[in-house]
This record gives sequence, structure tokens and C-alpha cells, in this order.
Amino acid sequence: MPEVIERAYYVARAAKVAEQAEKATDPEIAAIYRRMAAMYIELADSSRSSGSS
Repeated sequence: MPEVIERAYYVARAAKVAEQAEKATDPEIAAIYRRMAAMYIELADSSRSSGSS
């Protein structure tokens, strides 16, 4: 169950950062936010993988 909570946390963070990317007026800042969102998704995926093993 903790891995489910961890995955939910990372997915929520990714969604929030993705929203910030959409709102960013500077393209460089938006790109940073998009990379952050991608990293959160990777963390969410890795938490799912480590929980199932």
C-alpha cells in the first residue's frame, strides 16, 4: 500500500508541475517544468515497479 501512496504523490506532483508549464510565459521556464513533470512520472513508474517485485 505505501507504494500506491508514493505513486499517487508523484502523479499529483507531475500534474501540478504540468499546469505550471502551461501557465509559464517564458518558454525556457515552461521547458524546465515539463522536464520536472517527466521526472515525476518516471518516479511514479519506478515506485510501481519496485512495489510489484
